[in-house]
Amino acid sequence: KVKLTHLVVTNITRDQPARNGNPDIIFNKIASAIDSNTHLVINADDPIVARFKILHKGKITTYGIAKYKTDTKVPLSNTVDAAYCPVCETKLKYNFYHYGHLGDFTCPKCKFSRNKLDFQAKDIDLEKQFMTINRNIVHLNKNVFFCCYYTLATFALLKTIGISTKDIQEYLNNQVLEPKRMKEYRLKSRKVEMIESKNENALSYLQTINYIKAEKGKKTIIMGFDNVSRRYNYNDISWLYDVDFELLNDNSIDKIFCIGNSGGNLRICSQHPLQPGAAFAGDGENCHRRGKQRNYPAAFSQHLHCRSYCAVWIPQHRENQEIQPYGCHTQRK
Repeated sequence: KVKLTHLVVTNITRDQPARNGNPDIIFNKIASAIDSNTHLVINADDPIVARFKILHKGKITTYGIAKYKTDTKVPLSNTVDAAYCPVCETKLKYNFYHYGHLGDFTCPKCKFSRNKLDFQAKDIDLEKQFMTINRNIVHLNKNVFFCCYYTLATFALLKTIGISTKDIQEYLNNQVLEPKRMKEYRLKSRKVEMIESKNENALSYLQTINYIKAEKGKKTIIMGFDNVSRRYNYNDISWLYDVDFELLNDNSIDKIFCIGNSGGNLRICSQHPLQPGAAFAGDGENCHRRGKQRNYPAAFSQHLHCRSYCAVWIPQHRENQEIQPYGCHTQRK
């Protein structure tokens, strides 16, 4: 067994439920793997992770993010992994939510809360890609909110193990690494951005949805995957019903394409009322039935090279306009 000197705990949420079960199981697994000699660096915005402040016998360093302009008083998601105090089981009160169950919380009964932070990020500017941590300016390598968390965790850990602020800033501000999960391409005149969300994790999908909504201009969405996991063959898709696909009901989104082996499941989970001018694509027969129920005129097209059907729903005033789906299914035999 490896004796850990330091351990960063970023957040605990429902992830790969077929394998991991629930967040309590994961918390207990982490707790059983460490002892009082391990110095924890924890995200105190997460009430599940903040339980370590009560149970851990060793040193603890905390980090978190100050109130941001997009924060809310109520959770945006319908699925929140932590709503009750882990000490007395009273419902937690939040001053604000960042996303999911992350935010500034307190228990009105026993006063369990995130408390004062050792490292706090604030003055966040996602457009210019920087923020301050304890008044030190650091660069963000991507204009997404969750980037603030992993940058803050890095800063907190490096300071905890004795690296100077100057050296940390020089690394974060000058040695800029390209993000692996968010890449941009050009397809003729269109910008294409590929975002790899983690399957079996509704919170990961929520961050992708929030990013898409925040991007300016008209957008077409193509989403899909062939395998739920590369680690096992459970193919459990119950987690899809925890994803708040209804947030994609937005005027800036004109079409949604559900592709891949799980395209039908995605279509079912993302059945939201379409905005005027929007189109929906999924598998033919079920989309046709759903379109009739909603009185949408339909234009069907068969992609011979991938041997699959696609239905595109067109608003009434565009009924006679020919629409070609943007993107296509992968080749299938």
